[in-house]
Amino acid sequence: MTYSDVGVSMPFQVYQYIDIASGEITPIVDFSGLEEMESYSEPATGSDLPWRVYSPWTASLSPAGDKLLMVNDLSGTVALFTAPLPPTGDLPAVSASADVSPMSGVATSSRGEDGKVLAYGLLLNITEE
Repeated sequence: MTYSDVGVSMPFQVYQYIDIASGEITPIVDFSGLEEMESYSEPATGSDLPWRVYSPWTASLSPAGDKLLMVNDLSGTVALFTAPLPPTGDLPAVSASADVSPMSGVATSSRGEDGKVLAYGLLLNITEE
């Protein structure tokens, strides 16, 4: 994970995938084409959602370790985004959302071997296909 400061008051997290064999580093979501702060509020290419929602508050690996589960909370809507690992270049899919935020203020995450992931104060049961 890397941090960026886009503008004055917007912390921005960018998660990276590192291929251990080659050492190649690939962003989970590629923000490199966005140069102005206003661009982060515009819809992402191929999405109705703004670019900003693809920079989550927290993330965790799926129990199988083949996906990155990212949680973001914007304006009282919590969403769980799922990105395959290694990244494909596509935007992460919205796997679940809720209109109520837990407002926990806890932006950490963890995962267990039993399929449970704790992210942003939400205990999620993850079932993998």
